[in-house]
Amino acid sequence: ALSWFLGAGVNIELDKPCSWDTDFGMLFSLLIVRESLGVLETTWHTTVPLHYPLEVCNWKRIRCSEQGVSGLYFNSAKLNGTLPTELVGLQQLQEFWAYSSPDLVGSIPTQLGQLTALKKVQVQLTTLTGTIPTELGQLSRLETLTLYGTRLQGDMPDQVCALREEKP
Repeated sequence: ALSWFLGAGVNIELDKPCSWDTDFGMLFSLLIVRESLGVLETTWHTTVPLHYPLEVCNWKRIRCSEQGVSGLYFNSAKLNGTLPTELVGLQQLQEFWAYSSPDLVGSIPTQLGQLTALKKVQVQLTTLTGTIPTELGQLSRLETLTLYGTRLQGDMPDQVCALREEKP
């Protein structure tokens, strides 16, 4: 499957489990993100083989730390699709921005609450629908949650509001 997504493919040691906290999980997540959101950036559609997984840090709209992908910045990216549950594979993700993408549809995946490194989530000017998942209350490091100009309904879950009270 990776060869199809990446064109020329990438060699990943598969003697480790294929879990979300491995290089395989990170690459798989990014490729599902690319397909689910219709990312048009040419760097995300490479046919050149990756020699090591963190070469994705050279892709546009990605920021990395030593541990892996720490930021995805889809501001004005003309996204077209839904937020995939596979975002959970980006375990080191600290910032996620998606704004000015009116064709970003669907709901906020509950799995976003499993990304415990998340500090900033900005989803603005999209057509996301549904409610704000209570699972976002598991994001103990969350500093900023901006959900403006969407079609989300309902109140902010108590679990998310409690995060503010837990901060020093």
